Amino acid sequence: MAITVGELIALPELQLTLLAGKGGTERTVEWAHTSDLPNPWRWVGARQALLTNGGAIPTAADDQIAWARSLAEREVSGVGIGAEMGGSDLTDELLEVCDDLDLPLFSIPYPLPFVAVAQAVAESATLAQTHRLRIISRLYDFMSRDQTESLTGAEAVSTVADIIGHEIAIIDDHCWDSWIASEALPEWVPQLVEQRGRSKRINVPTVWESPSAEVAHLVPLGTLPGALAVFRRSHTSSSDQSTLLHAASVLGTALSRRELQAMHVNRVHSEYLSRILIDQNRFGFESSGWMHQLGYSGQVEAVTLLGPPSRRESTVSRLQRHGVRLEVTLQNERHLLVVQHNDLATTLEHCLEPQVRAGIGLAVDTGVVHESLKQSLWAVKTAPADASASIVHYDPATPWMGFHDPQAGEDFVNRILGPLLDDTPSHAMLIETLDVYLKGNRSPQKAAQHLVVHRQTVIQRMKKVEAALSVDLADTAVIAQLWVAMTVYRALGDSRASGQFHRSRR
Repeated sequence: MAITVGELIALPELQLTLLAGKGGTERTVEWAHTSDLPNPWRWVGARQALLTNGGAIPTAADDQIAWARSLAEREVSGVGIGAEMGGSDLTDELLEVCDDLDLPLFSIPYPLPFVAVAQAVAESATLAQTHRLRIISRLYDFMSRDQTESLTGAEAVSTVADIIGHEIAIIDDHCWDSWIASEALPEWVPQLVEQRGRSKRINVPTVWESPSAEVAHLVPLGTLPGALAVFRRSHTSSSDQSTLLHAASVLGTALSRRELQAMHVNRVHSEYLSRILIDQNRFGFESSGWMHQLGYSGQVEAVTLLGPPSRRESTVSRLQRHGVRLEVTLQNERHLLVVQHNDLATTLEHCLEPQVRAGIGLAVDTGVVHESLKQSLWAVKTAPADASASIVHYDPATPWMGFHDPQAGEDFVNRILGPLLDDTPSHAMLIETLDVYLKGNRSPQKAAQHLVVHRQTVIQRMKKVEAALSVDLADTAVIAQLWVAMTVYRALGDSRASGQFHRSRR
């Protein structure tokens, strides 16, 4: 590792003398820069030492204090002043402020050349760079091997931690819980968060120092949005921030690969849920066989998620990271989940992303999963638009538009709109036109503008609707029934793809 100011001063061949700033002697020095300009802070910076003859150091105490403060603001590691070189006398005020600022100030004996000090720093920096390159090489060697090794996410994190000599925790920057469901957070992470407080999401590498002088580096994993790597240096560690950035890159790649594997499993299992939704109207259908193949028994609950696609995806991922066992499929711009968890509502509330609304069906046996799926969709779709709650539970005791459950609503829709509820494209077009026509207060002109067709086309389609349903659109009672049916149809979504709203095949 790079040499510290204290180690540099302790080298016997240099015979340097510490004058002030003992509290900063643990600072590392990677480079030594010589300057006798009046504003040396423009040319030196962090992890660098300034070597000067002292000719440009101000003579007045106040000016010397300002000079030292300017160097401290640049995070200069230390200042070496050549003895017997005719520079200004160092005032007591300067020495005191260097102590206050923990800015090491040391004397370079005459006639020791500055190059000897610089060479000692350079040799140490070369060794540190060699060590750094070895660590980085091991990191990327692990990344290449990780493609063939079957390590868990926790094992991958542990391997990287051993390589760089840091303790590592991967956390969810949404809630500061562990990103890996099977891995509990080490005790120092909650303590650090409690001392620092939960700040807003961190988008750039950040250093946290707690009141107890506990230092941690927080680095977002660019390939894994929402994941934050927290590094705490061990007593034997020699890694620097550059190495930590490489470690974060390797961790992000390794954990992203596992996320993709989980997504692949989700896709495969989603076929089972899709099969359940397609076959649900079959006479005597039970979903227990499909659920048994997924390893489920007992009771499960269904959840419907509505909202922006990326937010819904994030919510599903966060549920799985929090140890929720679930299967998921995507149907008509909504995520349908079958979940088995002891405290689903609380965990869902914790994991729910902004702008996402969720409906929860009743707990049911695995043989009637489709019933809970209908209930979850019914709950979230029939909730008031201005409802403040993001999670809605299905309650059979609370009717909506006179219907106590989704099955009653489906039966009504099938009775009123049945002849149009098949997979025929022309009938789908008629349903869409009827929906727009009713929303536009039965104005053919408004419907035509919305559908981008001629007004006469809308009129012709409405005549076809009358013929298909054997109704008269001039009859107010008919309009009332169609409006209720279309409202329920919209509430449960266009579910032709999932098997709902088909005419009975019993």
